[in-house]
Order: sequence, then C-alpha cells, then structure tokens
Amino acid sequence: MKNKFFAICLAMVFIFTAFSVSYAADTTVTVSPSSVEQGADFVVQGNTSLDTVLVTIYRGTKDNLGDKKYQVAVEVKNGKYTTGTITVPAGKTEWPVGKYTAFAGNGDNVAVTTFNVIEKKTDSGSSSGSSGSSGSSGFVGESTNNNKSDIDAAINSGASALELKLSNGAKVYVPTSELVKRNATSVAAGVVQVGEDDYNVDVMINQKEVEDFEDPITVKLPLVPSANIDSRLIVVESDGEILPLSLYDAENKELVFKANDTTKSFKISTVDVGFNDIADVAWAHEAILNFAAKGIINGVADRIYEPNRDVTRAEFVKILVGALGIPATEKVSSFSDVEADAWYAPYIAAAKAVGITKGYDDGTFGVYKTISRQEMVTMLNRAMVNVAKLDVNYVRAAITFSDDADIADYARESVYAMYRAGIINGMGDNVFAPVANTTRAQAAKAIYEVYKLLVLKID
Repeated sequence: MKNKFFAICLAMVFIFTAFSVSYAADTTVTVSPSSVEQGADFVVQGNTSLDTVLVTIYRGTKDNLGDKKYQVAVEVKNGKYTTGTITVPAGKTEWPVGKYTAFAGNGDNVAVTTFNVIEKKTDSGSSSGSSGSSGSSGFVGESTNNNKSDIDAAINSGASALELKLSNGAKVYVPTSELVKRNATSVAAGVVQVGEDDYNVDVMINQKEVEDFEDPITVKLPLVPSANIDSRLIVVESDGEILPLSLYDAENKELVFKANDTTKSFKISTVDVGFNDIADVAWAHEAILNFAAKGIINGVADRIYEPNRDVTRAEFVKILVGALGIPATEKVSSFSDVEADAWYAPYIAAAKAVGITKGYDDGTFGVYKTISRQEMVTMLNRAMVNVAKLDVNYVRAAITFSDDADIADYARESVYAMYRAGIINGMGDNVFAPVANTTRAQAAKAIYEVYKLLVLKID
C-alpha cells in the first residue's frame, strides 16, 4: 500500500465504525457469488460517492462478528469499486463453513452484506466428505399448455405473456414478445429446487433453452413464510445481486419476481433491515420495508429513516428509477446543475432518457430542491404509463379538489389520474396541496403503489 499511515488510520476508523455502523448515505455492497465454495473465488463490489472504500470481511453476522478474515482499501473509480478476485482458502479450518459479513465504506458511509462459505462440491454434485446430494436436478415441473395453439391464442388476444402452469405449483409467464421474436411453435418451463432456498428456472422455446430475455419473464413460486419471517423483508438473489422486481403476494401466497437472465439460480432469503422511527407512519411500513430490503431506499443512519423529512428531487428520482428496475446509465444528462461524478447523476440521466423528468425551463434539474406533490405525481404518471407500460385503471370516482386552481396546468391530468387509480391520496378535507413538499414516507408509499402493479402485472 502506497501510504501506510493512511491505511492504518483508515483501518482504525473502520474498526471503530464496524461495531457502531451507520448504514446511511449511498454506499452499496454485494458479494458475488453469494455462496462461495472453499477454494473458490469471489468479488466484493458496489457503488459509492467516496474516494476510497475499506472492505473488511468478518466471520459471522454483523450482530455476532467473529475474527477478521480479510481487509483491503479500494480506490473508487466513476462511483464504482471492486476488490478484484478474493480466494477462499481450500482448507476447512481457515475459512470454516458458515455465514460471513462484508463491510464496505468508511466513517458513517458504510454498507454491509452477508454471504455464505460452503463446502467444496465434488464432480458428482455432493459436498466433499458427504454422501448426500446437493439438491435436485433435471427439468421438472414442466408445463402442459405449451403447444402452438396456446401460443397463437395468447399472441392474438394481445396478452403480454403466456402463462405456463407447472406441476409443482409454480407458474412462469413468458412474454409474448419473446415468442413472436423467436417464431415459437412450442414453449415449456420448469422450476427446480436445487438447495434449501435455491431454485433454477428453465424456459424452452422450440425445444431450445433460452437464458436471456429482452423482456423479463415472471415467476410465481408458492410460498408460505414461517411465523418468524417478515414477508416484507423477503428478497430474491441471482448471482449475489438482489433482484429489484420481486414481491411477496400474501393474498395468493406466492413469491413473484421478474428476471431477464436465467443462467444463474435464484436464492430466496430475508434481509435484516428495519427502522426505529417509523411508528407514526404505519401506512407506509410496507413500502419502506420492502424497498429497504431490496436496497431501493436507504436510511439516513443506523435504523433511522426520517420518514417525515422532505425528499429532494434527486432522492426521489433515485428511488423511482430503482423501483422500476431501470439500469442507472453512465451517460451524462444535459441539466446544468447535475455534476457528472455526483451520486445522483446516473439516476437523473436514466430518468431523463426514458422521459420521466424534463427538468425546469432554465435548463436545471433542481437537484437539491424538495419535490412538490404535483411534481411527484407527474413523474409517477409518466413512469407508470410510459416506462412501466401499465394501464391506469380507475378505482375511485372522479372528484375536483378544492384547491384545483392551485394545481399547475402541466400536472392537473396526472394528479387526477393518479388519484383515481389509487396511487396517491389527498391531504384531507378535499385538499390536494400541489405545492406542498413530499416527505420520505409519502415518496416511498406513492412509488410502491406503482411498484406493486409493475411486479404483479400479468395480462
């Protein structure tokens, strides 16, 4: 290390913060893959606004840390960092089988994630020293409605996806756009459980396995969480990355997720997140916890969300882009007040590229301005109709707010459409309050209403 003194100081800072961590700000961390065999390689990586990130790995969970196994200071480039390849020793005693925790960041800007070290598998698929199989294999749970007449019926009806019901209770929805693109004459799907919480999903079109989809497939797995599991904290991981579009449907007792890549297995797990200051916004709990589990929103400190604090336009766009599963772009937007290397730049650029935001007439975006309720609703409407391609189905009767005259002309249609669709509410007494600021709780709740429609949407 070039600067030994700097490394020592940084290490001391991390040792202090590792036990009183404030998981705030913008640093993210993932370990890929999330289950690493002894003797195999893995990578720690993520995004941050910091210049340098200290990555430290401990045995155990963050609530019960064991001995430190690895530490390195990593330079951040263009808001991203990676450790490069880290190798788990092949011996059984140096890195024993079990859970490990990776910290990344420094000071109060620290992120944390857990991963597993597992026993090395033999070529037959069983653990070394074990006679048991590591899991199921083969193409099981195959659908029955996979012939050309089913495909043609789905396409001709204008449906966005063909439902494939599997014998094991799962359902896979293949986009009709993918069937048309491949001139499909047959389609089948299978879901295989390959571990305690790991599943493989296979889709065959014209008897050939398809692994990458331009439009995502939707998978529904029958699931009844045990009594000690908070279903709002259930996530689906693929190759160590949490899928942004997943949701537990309590009414139908199904875990629903969308995926473009089926080359990796899907792991179901829960995330240890929660906040101590959201008791008075019970109406937003489902939204806040679901989004926090998936990393779509962050707290401002350890277990602190600040639900009643006003949200800025940059913060709102970051949540919205994350909830829609839109990849943050490295392109630079044309807004004069958006710095190219700022944490918010890729999210604003992505939002502008898909038509969610247009900015102000003076060429600025208003990065640090708090977002008004009418600005929020306008972006939501654009996201729902133009990006998520969702139908705006009215569930409420038409009304006119008493402060209708205060609603800007550009926002009026969006305000009433989103209200009648049940996405947003008024502020009581038939008032909408268009220029009032939006709180962090309100932002999460409104975006989550669109998010639920997007994840659960099946035509």
